[in-house]
Amino acid sequence: MGGSMRGQKIALLKKAVNFVIKNLGPLDRLSIITFSTSSHRLTPLKRMTQAGQAETLRAVDSIQADGSTNIIAGLKSARKVLALRREMNPDSSIILLSDGHDTENPFIMSSLIQNALSNSLTARAPRYQIPVYTFGFGSDHDDIALHAISDGSGGSFSYIEAVEVIQDAFAQCLGGLLNVVAKEVEIQVHSVCPEVDREKNRILTAQGIAEAKKMAEREELDGARTMLEMKRRSVGQSDAEEVEDGATMSLFGQAGMVAQCKSSSHTYVGGGRTLAFSAQSSHQNQRAAAQILLPAGHSTVFGAALTSGAPGGNESGFQTSFIQQMVTKSQQERQASDQNQGTDH
Repeated sequence: MGGSMRGQKIALLKKAVNFVIKNLGPLDRLSIITFSTSSHRLTPLKRMTQAGQAETLRAVDSIQADGSTNIIAGLKSARKVLALRREMNPDSSIILLSDGHDTENPFIMSSLIQNALSNSLTARAPRYQIPVYTFGFGSDHDDIALHAISDGSGGSFSYIEAVEVIQDAFAQCLGGLLNVVAKEVEIQVHSVCPEVDREKNRILTAQGIAEAKKMAEREELDGARTMLEMKRRSVGQSDAEEVEDGATMSLFGQAGMVAQCKSSSHTYVGGGRTLAFSAQSSHQNQRAAAQILLPAGHSTVFGAALTSGAPGGNESGFQTSFIQQMVTKSQQERQASDQNQGTDH
């Protein structure tokens, strides 16, 4: 674990990982890998029985923060653990969190960044690729590289600006992984309805965000804002918008927030680009991806929905009821923990 994770960061990260461990069952398997200057497999792939959970919790408690950041080493170790499995679970994935830039593999990371900036929204990962769900933690993480890793594997990229809510982001991801009902399903629709119109709006807005992101990378900020405004107007003329459809209205906020962050090169690189990557990741794979901020009002943002002035406020994108329950459980545990700490003092 890199030295930048010292103090409150690593303490809250441990709590978040403990939450994941305690919410897995005896049929689920988990391996913990840390990386700093190099990577270390802290625990083998182990069933989360009562004994397995206890052993893994002890291992997580022993984690220390030191050294530099070697994202590639951590990713290679995780893929090796899964490649050497004797039993193949129907659903397997890698969860990767980093708060910094990879300082050990400049050439590999440079290649990832170039691919991320040129990929389109319609790019699809190869079938049977193990998805990597990446989490950019804090303002110093490498959003371009983390998005490239998730995008190339069929996973999603989530942005966690506030250290306090890292557990909620993990809870959202875990809820999605534990609630898979079917994969590779195709549906044919033979009549037009508000749901179809809403899906068209989603794709239209998502494409606008992807196109505007590319323009912003070329510092064509005025063109990027114009592009987003055109998409907003197109969505505003749809039947779904006329009936004030919540999910459609939340997309207005999605595009609007990114456009606001693209008001200058500084604010775009400082936040708008990260939001755009997370939005693109969520829409491309139709999965909930956390975009969690903690502004002055202490509002929390999940999935494709954006608060702080976004119409459709708490209409979260691609969240199932099970995901929402998992996030609520995490929030309640955090609040109880904060109250207990306040009482102790």
